[in-house]
Amino acid sequence: MIFVFDACALIAYLNNEPGSDVIQVVPVISEKIFHEAARLKAAYKMSIADGIGIATAIELSGQFITSDHHELDAVAENESSLIFWFR
Repeated sequence: MIFVFDACALIAYLNNEPGSDVIQVVPVISEKIFHEAARLKAAYKMSIADGIGIATAIELSGQFITSDHHELDAVAENESSLIFWFR
C-alpha cells in the first residue's frame, strides 16, 4: 500500500512516532497531479497542499494520511478509501 502524508502525518513520521518505520519516502509531482489538485481544491474548498497530497494519492493508487477532519471530511464521504485517518 502506498501512503501520501499531509503535514501532520509527516511530522509524526519525522518524530519517529509509532508506524514511522514502515514507510519509504518518495517525492512525486507531475503536471497531472497539479491539475487534479486544482480540481480537488475547487470541488472541496481545501488547501492546495492537501489537494496536491490527495491528487498524489489518487495518481499512485494510495491513501492520503491525515488527521485534518475539518477540511477533508467531505472528501472522505465521497471517496472513503482514499483517506487514512490517524490520531
